[in-house]
Amino acid sequence: MIGRKLGPKIFSRKKSRLFNPENVERTHAFFEKHGPKAIIIARFLPVFRAFVPAAAGVGKMSYRHFVTYNAIGALLWGVGVTLLGFFLGQIPFVRDYSEVFIIVLVLIPGVPILIELWRAFRSWRAKRVTAAE
Repeated sequence: MIGRKLGPKIFSRKKSRLFNPENVERTHAFFEKHGPKAIIIARFLPVFRAFVPAAAGVGKMSYRHFVTYNAIGALLWGVGVTLLGFFLGQIPFVRDYSEVFIIVLVLIPGVPILIELWRAFRSWRAKRVTAAE
């Protein structure tokens, strides 16, 4: 609701680095194509869990679809993480090195995101260098 109500007002301002009306259109297109997956997967990614709901509102995802996929994601996350912890905790090696496994399990979902951010940065940098020449 926050994204749906405040998003258009914020992004209708004069174009700036952060508030660009093109971002609203890109967000809308993203949620048209990947909305359900994004809502469910965001549950498993700590930082994105906070931003995806607002982005779904900005992208004009229907509230009914958002609530449905958010509930599915919450159920999968809650039950899945609990069962995963229970079953992995039965393995002596995992139990003895649980801190390492927790760190790895938290970091693995972020790897594709970091790769995409790195690609975007390299693309932005290449455009900037080309423009300077």
